[in-house]
Amino acid sequence: MAEDNIREGVAEEYAAVQGNIGEQVGSADRALLSTEDGFYDDTDEHSPRWYVVHTYSGHENKVKSSIEKQVESFAEKIEIDFPLVDRFGYVVPEKKDEYGHEVIRNDRKVYLCDMADLIRKINVPMHDVTVVKEKESKVKSRKMFPGYILVKMIVEDKSWFLVRNTSGVTGFVGYNTKERKNRPVALSKEEVRRMGIEKVVIELDFSVGDSIKVINGPFESFIGVVEEVNPEKETLKARITMFGRETPVELIYDQVDKIY
Repeated sequence: MAEDNIREGVAEEYAAVQGNIGEQVGSADRALLSTEDGFYDDTDEHSPRWYVVHTYSGHENKVKSSIEKQVESFAEKIEIDFPLVDRFGYVVPEKKDEYGHEVIRNDRKVYLCDMADLIRKINVPMHDVTVVKEKESKVKSRKMFPGYILVKMIVEDKSWFLVRNTSGVTGFVGYNTKERKNRPVALSKEEVRRMGIEKVVIELDFSVGDSIKVINGPFESFIGVVEEVNPEKETLKARITMFGRETPVELIYDQVDKIY
């Protein structure tokens, strides 16, 4: 599958350091939010974001398992120049020198984290398909994107190197573009929502009578009309045409696109 289809078209101590420290604290706040359900910041490099990784076809699950094992066994502490909320919800510790003083490098504090704080999740997207054989139908799970896996991570030199050099990986999709030289391009909020890999809070304005298309879930590709909207729960009730009949269904915002 071509890359554009995958992505759907698939971002100082005292006077000298104060500005950077303020920027770092803001980054930590965003990283903390990124651990909360529904929040995904596709513009912040210091919060975990989803990336598309190309693999040899048929090796997707082996690659997933290999990355997970390497992350689990990675014992070395990694130095980063921004405060990061770890996988348990705590800000990672600052690096101290032999005298117990904070280490400052290039006017920025140095922090220590684990590889598991940088590489958070690996996903091999699956979907159910109905296979008819000898007049019998069976539902089987198939890979949505053969030859690709999705990795939620913070891209630093060592985390990038681990994923890129895992056996079976050929590279990141969107790597080394003019806009993102030497860094892969993260999936946008809209791409994450459409793939259904994670709940993403996106402002969608639905009204009774709007036409919608289901983009994921058991009713994927069906067209319908909104009959009721519940903004607090981010759900809507719609009547879709299925097998020649109109059927009422309840859907969450993440499952639908508005047809204009």
